[in-house]
Amino acid sequence: MHKHISEEICARPRNPWTRVLAALKLVEHGYHYDTQRVLDTIAYADEIPQDILRMYRDLISAQYSAGKINIPADFSRNRVEGLHPHFRALAEAQRYPPHYPYGLALPRIAGAGNDTWHFSEFSASLGAVDVAIPVDIVFCPVDPEAARQFVASIERQQYRGNVRIHMFGEQRPWGLPLETSAEITYHPVTLPSRESAELLAGLAREHGVVIFASGSIVFDETTLERIARVASISDRVVQAFVPLPAATDNLVTPFSGKAAGKAFGRPYPFRDVRGMNFALTTRMLRQVQGFDHRFSGTFQSARELCFRLFNRGCYFQPVFVPHLEHFKRSEDRRPKESTLFGELSPNPWDRKSDGTYLVPKVSIYIPAWNASKYIRRAIDSVLEQDMEDLEVCVADDGSSDKTADLLKRHYGKNPKVRWIKLPNGGIGFASNQAISLTRGLYVGQLDSDDRLKPGAVRRLASYLDENTDVVCCYSSCERIDAEENYISNEYSWPRFSREKLLLTSIVHHFRMFRRQAWERTEGFREDIANAVDYDFFLKLSEVGRFHHVEEILYQRRWHGSNTSSVHVDKQTSNTHRVQAEALARLGLDPFWELHVPDASEPRKITYRRKTNAKHVTFWPDYSRKNPYQRLLYAPDAHQVEFAAGTIGAALRLIEGSPNPEDHVFHLHWTNFLFRGAEGEAAARDTCEQFLTSLAEFRAAGGKLVWTIHNVLSHESPYPELEVEISRRLAEAVDVIHLHSALSIPEVEAVFAIPSEKIKIAPHGNFLPVYPNYVSPGAARRYLNIRPEDDVFLFNGQIRGYKGVGMLIEAFRTILAENPNALLVLAGQILEDPFSDLSTPLTEAERSRIYVAGRFIDNLEVQLFLNAADFAVYPYRNILTSGSLMLALGFGLPAVLPDVGMAREVLGTQGDAGLLYDGGQGTASLTAALREMVDRKRRGGLHAMKLRARALAENAEWRPIFSA
Repeated sequence: MHKHISEEICARPRNPWTRVLAALKLVEHGYHYDTQRVLDTIAYADEIPQDILRMYRDLISAQYSAGKINIPADFSRNRVEGLHPHFRALAEAQRYPPHYPYGLALPRIAGAGNDTWHFSEFSASLGAVDVAIPVDIVFCPVDPEAARQFVASIERQQYRGNVRIHMFGEQRPWGLPLETSAEITYHPVTLPSRESAELLAGLAREHGVVIFASGSIVFDETTLERIARVASISDRVVQAFVPLPAATDNLVTPFSGKAAGKAFGRPYPFRDVRGMNFALTTRMLRQVQGFDHRFSGTFQSARELCFRLFNRGCYFQPVFVPHLEHFKRSEDRRPKESTLFGELSPNPWDRKSDGTYLVPKVSIYIPAWNASKYIRRAIDSVLEQDMEDLEVCVADDGSSDKTADLLKRHYGKNPKVRWIKLPNGGIGFASNQAISLTRGLYVGQLDSDDRLKPGAVRRLASYLDENTDVVCCYSSCERIDAEENYISNEYSWPRFSREKLLLTSIVHHFRMFRRQAWERTEGFREDIANAVDYDFFLKLSEVGRFHHVEEILYQRRWHGSNTSSVHVDKQTSNTHRVQAEALARLGLDPFWELHVPDASEPRKITYRRKTNAKHVTFWPDYSRKNPYQRLLYAPDAHQVEFAAGTIGAALRLIEGSPNPEDHVFHLHWTNFLFRGAEGEAAARDTCEQFLTSLAEFRAAGGKLVWTIHNVLSHESPYPELEVEISRRLAEAVDVIHLHSALSIPEVEAVFAIPSEKIKIAPHGNFLPVYPNYVSPGAARRYLNIRPEDDVFLFNGQIRGYKGVGMLIEAFRTILAENPNALLVLAGQILEDPFSDLSTPLTEAERSRIYVAGRFIDNLEVQLFLNAADFAVYPYRNILTSGSLMLALGFGLPAVLPDVGMAREVLGTQGDAGLLYDGGQGTASLTAALREMVDRKRRGGLHAMKLRARALAENAEWRPIFSA
């Protein structure tokens, strides 16, 4: 948010119309995300009619529909179009707190630690959309040759946005042939320095991305495109350059996140940044205000800036580049540089001992209003702790007593106590402003009339040091009177539970949380007077793990005028508000609602499923590895609640349900019943128990749906048993779902299915899942494939039933006829496809088979499919092919055995691929491959690609349960 707009709001914090005007100014200048955040702060303001507020929100949405993912709550609110949110799981034996309903399982936390999966998922929805954010490159070359190579790599970029290069250095590299379409400006100053600060501040005032590059670095041709795409969906990602590992047989590319190793997987990822080699948005550069000019070198100054970005809630994500070295200068090796970094970066890996440092490790914040009576006792309880590495930050919320004078008189010369004088804005406003003063890694909360017990700060800070996945830890508390006499221990729920927190506040004083985690929430609400803390800790619990330290470390003063003891009715209504808002953030409000069973006890609440809310329990859940289930359920997601769970969980859910007819159990694969079974007899027992449970579920009023993905499971261990179970399932279920009507006779050749139970819902496309912006030419260059090659691709896990060995045999024949033929196998190898060939491959044959025998990242899929001419899926056992739909989405003609679903999708004309007779084996496949190459020679490939893409675009997922 712009500084002057923040100042306007702070000057009149209780006037919601000031925020409306601020929102209008922000949207006028294109700051749509900040506009949304400002309007969120007045959602409960009584002075603003809801229809007026709705009008402003609609105005923003009309201009800005894409949204940004700056905090995890943004991700849960801006679900990816066409993709069901990550599924909640119903654990059959899960125990919940009293009054918490079974079925209200909570979703996975998005963005915990440095986990960036939610950014990747959201950016995939951009597809092939052009991104053209302005890019400013701040470059500090190590020598003239490094400058030449870097600028040449910028010239090779396929990025469509405006690019400017700012060359920093005491000596301009005169005479270099730095010819480029990018604008180059030379600055005869070093980074970091006072002289460069103003130049960087100017860049930060504009919209866009700033890239810092130093030493000897070279970009590949889509580096800027990849950076801009991430920046377009989030300001909170620091994209740090990492050299690509040396080439291997597995074709590692800059898109190979998992194959290239877990970069930035440690708890403090800012320590792994390779000097001044990273990119960030101008919004974040404005917030951290550039480099600290007390450093003389680029390496430690960059790491210190990245610490501040980390503390502001940023994530760190690698950007792999072909070349990066010499990013440390001689100044960086001076001991004083490391010492200064330790002074400014209070993480436990660089600061091993307690003491007084330039930036403290722990910040205790105190919101204060007319607090002169007790605030000295509160502050002194911090300063008297057995830990020196701390500070106290006080926000005086427009006190009318002598609070400000007292602070100045007693702590004016104490550098560990800092404060700000504000107009009165309420507890939420004062809390946010107090935390904005903090600099520490950890933030502790202390009310102005309370006290910390000795050892409190060290105890909780040590726990956070040792448990880097915990975002908040808290102690228990005792109550004292005005004279500090002990009254009693306060209520204490022994173990943290997200479910219990949804029922009532259990995060007791003393609370300490990571500053980074606070930044990943919307902070404290400023438009309510109570339930403010409860609301905040509900938000924080959605960011990461909590832990209760069962020790009394806090004294809460009880004097009759505590916020929680006055305005009880308002406290209750606001409590209900924030609980309902938590449901909405978690995406549960379409199906669940807050319920007060006894009106005389309004604080004792529970949750209940909304009337006529249909629920589907599906099994097995393989959505983490395959997007199919999330795509399948997306069309029903607004009307039907989906959760993963066994038939036992479904039975527990339907017990006592007032509407059992609204419950569905959806079965996907039967082979999961056999997993872990020690022999066929044990497998049969498991199947019998499963069928009995299905009958119980149906007798209770539920409905059974079975999707038949294959006639028999791939590589079935007990085929005869599976046929028997499949026949009995067909009799037992209410609905049999198939993706193609042409699959019916293929299934009935093995077991009968009642025609009245059949429901056909075609297999849709994978367009919402995989990015697609790398051109075919660039894709081939990344994979070292020549332009003249005729490329056949098999992608996916390499297993026996997929017929890859037969494909290799067929390819040998094609290669003998066409030396430009190339076979690419991209996927994890579970069974060696070369082991059963008729004769071993010759060296020449093997050189024309590229193998990326590893998991292919979602971002990388586009390389393999865009580099290929044809996809080939020679499955021996197939009913439905998701791989076919994936290939068509990339405009890739496909070769498959002639089965019903493939025939229905591709038709019989062969204008988007070919079907071959699987019964004739290798000969028929070879003929199909030969025909595809011939069509390419005749100039027909382009038309096939267009037709393939059109088929994918028209293949929509259709509702199954709400239709």
